[in-house]
Parts: sequence; structure tokens; C-alpha cells
Amino acid sequence: KMIIRYVLSHADIITATSKMLVQETKKYVRNGKNVYQVPFGIDIDKFAPMKLNEENSLICIGTVRGLEEKYGIQYLIQAFAKVKEIYHNITLLIVGEGSMYKTYLKLTDKLGVSDSVTFTGRVDNDTIVDIMNKIDIFVIPSLSEAFGVSALEASSCGLPVIASNIGGLPEVIIDGKTGFLVTPRNIEELSEKIILLIQDEDMRKKMGHDGRSYIKENYTIEKCGS
Repeated sequence: KMIIRYVLSHADIITATSKMLVQETKKYVRNGKNVYQVPFGIDIDKFAPMKLNEENSLICIGTVRGLEEKYGIQYLIQAFAKVKEIYHNITLLIVGEGSMYKTYLKLTDKLGVSDSVTFTGRVDNDTIVDIMNKIDIFVIPSLSEAFGVSALEASSCGLPVIASNIGGLPEVIIDGKTGFLVTPRNIEELSEKIILLIQDEDMRKKMGHDGRSYIKENYTIEKCGS
């Protein structure tokens, strides 16, 4: 805390990406300095819906996160296993790498869903848009999140987003309009929202459309960088 206060005291300008992070940063700022919110902007031309020439009856639930405990991937895997008991035409795509990889791999095996879960490992930035467009329902089950760039990228690609109601995520997802906010660690609630979007294709498309419109209005590179 002393180091943070020292660094901020010598800064000419202090910025934070979310309103939540602005409030947290202010706790370490003295002498009445302002903390300005400058959110990440999205390249909406790059992160855009793509028409993929794939005939696939499977519904893909996906996430792009580091495989670390704080990002809650274990709860997504458990929720997916519950949903899989009801709907067999679903897959789970987990994009990212981290120290929990082997633990999560064992969890999918224990729950009997390993054949339906794909771990891609780390993916370069040029490939991520293609992967986003293979996903039908994007999930961010984080236990801690300062902002939520991946939520913006998913919305910009026209995907409905289910995310933990924590940190900066409520600032970038309109609950019930561009996606759903759920209680962190609540497997039951998470699985219920996944089921709701599996059942209603029109809702998936509407939330995806509204999400992209929301990004255009609030989170483009031009708006956030000006």
C-alpha cells in the first residue's frame, strides 16, 4: 500500500479502466488528485460477427480466460456438466493457459464431460476473433475482475455474455439485455442462465445484437481514446 501511495503521489495524471477501479484507486490517492476513467476501447471492425460456412447443430459455450483460480473456470465446468445432463448437443470451449490446466482437465474427466470440452491453450490475437465466432454463448465466471475486456470483445462479435456480477463486469454488461449477470461461484444460477440461452435462439441473437450496439455507442477505440 505504501508503494502504491508513493507511485500515485508522483503521478501527473491517474487513470483507471472502470468506475469500480476509480473508486478503489482513490483510496490510495492523497492531496485531492483526480482519478480519471479511461476504459479500454474495442476495434469493432476487427471484433465483428462473421458468417462461418459451418453447418453445426452443436451449441458452443465458451470462455477466454487465464486458467487461474480467480477466473472461476471450475464453476463453468461444473455448470456445463449439469447442463450436459439435459442437453447433449453442447460443447465447451476454454481458451487460455495457466497453472490450473491439469486440475481443470481432471475435473472434466471426473464429471464425465471430457469428450465435450476443448482446451485450446494460448491463442494469438489474430486468431481470437475466429474463435469468438465459433462460440454461441460467452461466459465469464470470474471471482475477481477489474474491467472485462473479453466481455466487450464478445459483445462486439455479437455474442450474449453471461458474467459474474462482480468488479467492473456490471459496467459493460446490461443484465437481461446484452447478457446476464450471475452470482460468483453459484453453479446453479450459472447453469440456469446457460439453459435459458440454449432454449431460446432468438434471445441469443437479440442479446448479441444489442451487445454490439452497446459497444458501438460506448466502447469503440475512437470514443474511449478521445
